[in-house]
Amino acid sequence: SGDLTSMRQFGRELAAQVLESLGTPAEGLTAEIVLGHATSVLALCGWGRLKLERWGDMLLAVLDGLPSLDRDNLAAAALLGGLFSSLSKQDVACVPLSEPGRFVVVDPSIAETVWSWSRAGDDAAQIASKVSSKL
Repeated sequence: SGDLTSMRQFGRELAAQVLESLGTPAEGLTAEIVLGHATSVLALCGWGRLKLERWGDMLLAVLDGLPSLDRDNLAAAALLGGLFSSLSKQDVACVPLSEPGRFVVVDPSIAETVWSWSRAGDDAAQIASKVSSKL
């Protein structure tokens, strides 16, 4: 726990590396190309292999091989939030699930609610159902 602002900023710096590695503005590229570069940058920096999954209206980020930094994976969540916010040019939050390396990508306005569901033991399918009902 504590202030994770520096981890979120680090995620933004990694996004800048992703954008630089593209060699062209991201706006003209597909999401797959941008995310492919993001996956490479995260892996090269030792954060594991990133993949995204869609669960109904919910987006789930998965980091296979995520190093253990804190019990709740809040540092990795902050890093991913900064990365995705910079790449998408839209403020997002990533909320860790109880399953290691799995994070729900959400609007910051519902992050606390999703966190409480996760802490109560809800799995990805249950949270996806609840997120869909809130939209």
